[in-house]
Amino acid sequence: MTIDLRKVAIATALVSIVGIGINLWYDAIARNTLTDKSSKEVTLASIPDVVKQQYRQDAAKLALRIILAENSSAATEIDLPADLVEKLSQSLLAVYQTNSPARNAVVETYNIHTAPNPDSVIVDLDSSQEWTQAWRERKQLTNNDTINGLISRYGLEVRHFDYTDIVALQTTKPINTYALANTLETIPGITNAKVKKGVNNLLSRDIEAEIKDNYIQLNYRLSLSDCVSGCSAENWVFQVDSEGKVKYLEEINLESGIKGRSLFITSGGAPPPPWLPQNITIAPAVYAIAVYNQTGKQVTRIIPDENGSFQVNLKPGVYHLHPESSARESFSLSNKDQKQVTVTQGQYTTINFNYFVAMP
Repeated sequence: MTIDLRKVAIATALVSIVGIGINLWYDAIARNTLTDKSSKEVTLASIPDVVKQQYRQDAAKLALRIILAENSSAATEIDLPADLVEKLSQSLLAVYQTNSPARNAVVETYNIHTAPNPDSVIVDLDSSQEWTQAWRERKQLTNNDTINGLISRYGLEVRHFDYTDIVALQTTKPINTYALANTLETIPGITNAKVKKGVNNLLSRDIEAEIKDNYIQLNYRLSLSDCVSGCSAENWVFQVDSEGKVKYLEEINLESGIKGRSLFITSGGAPPPPWLPQNITIAPAVYAIAVYNQTGKQVTRIIPDENGSFQVNLKPGVYHLHPESSARESFSLSNKDQKQVTVTQGQYTTINFNYFVAMP
């Protein structure tokens, strides 16, 4: 096959132009973020129900992220903790009710809401179980009371794949899809249940939440992902105390955190030397990694994607990263089990976890 170098050059130039155009467009918007756009005082009673419902959904997504990051007992429950959802919802509405340029930016200009959490579970069926026949016949309900109970309680919709023993359960209510997947795997007739991950959009809007002792910190994020000619990002940080009083902290234009990969490295005999021999096999290692600050408090929990890659935003400071105990007990790490990393403002520090599997 002959490659037309002229076409390659033209395509490369077009990609570069599009990337530059996107960033110029984004910069033009960003310059008008804090324009003098006055707004009337907003009261809770004056907020439209549709807006309240949007922030309620945001709160549910944030609650799921928090319980998963903390690895709390609530993470094993399909139902999200109602008190946490309510607390987050009230904090989001408190920001909405303020009257400031920062509020206008996140509410009016960019309409920032929480990015979608995974909302579907892919299920592999055991065709030898009689109740699975209903799903293979593209029906919603089965003669399995446990399955039907889950469908009814959580508003699940069954999506079918032609000519396969695989279905997708789509959630219509905010729930813990990871706990749902774990519950499904205990039911005879289901051999595997995994949460389906979503795909990031080019223009990424998101809200992050941290539960502090006396307040909730909300970080409204706007960034471009997967861009060609460099990416821009802006954050607006608010603190909401227990009485609903809002304090605007700052607008942050520089992101920081850690990124890297978690990999299995298989070789014969002992773990390979630093230069790694030619015959090694490398595969993703999807083991959770706990992140602790200098005081020993866990601040988040990293779960690498299907490629073993991870990236998490962290404030500048010193952190300790510790893999899940099951990983440490089963495999040999490339260096100490617990790794210390320093995060610098405006930079992502790269750190990798390599689990060596010695074969006979």
